[in-house]
Amino acid sequence: MAYNNIHRIEHIRFVRNLPVKANEVLKKGELILSQDADGYCVKGAGQANCKAVGVAIEDVDATGLASGAATIDVEQGIFLFDNSGTDAITIADVAKKGTAYCEDYKTVAKTAGALSPVGPIVGLGWETLGGVAVRGSGRGFVEVEHEAVLVAGDGHGAGVLRRGCR
Repeated sequence: MAYNNIHRIEHIRFVRNLPVKANEVLKKGELILSQDADGYCVKGAGQANCKAVGVAIEDVDATGLASGAATIDVEQGIFLFDNSGTDAITIADVAKKGTAYCEDYKTVAKTAGALSPVGPIVGLGWETLGGVAVRGSGRGFVEVEHEAVLVAGDGHGAGVLRRGCR
């Protein structure tokens, strides 16, 4: 299933009724962050000190409302995000089990800098789709095992994720 440009590879769980920051407009399919200081949800953007909580499964408009007056439901799991055009994640980052960082609501980058972590990089691409496969981590997303494995030299192309057993 695809939300916006973000494709779900594996569902883990839904998290319901997360409080939304005042005046935020959140769209289905956007990466959602929770701000550490107050815990209110905001659209994924290049900012530090937040936690990725999931991908929005509904639209929420908190325009004119107080923080916490609106809530949002998110899905957690393994998602395929767009790769940064200026700080791209490579196969070397997959091999190092690197962390992806939120550049915007649908794009992840390799370097932390002033960006918030989304989760561990688990691969590049999925089936015929490009992008970066990221698994939510204990910093917001739930830590889980998954069936996606990185295959190299199998005729499908090195660094491509395929379904299968470990």
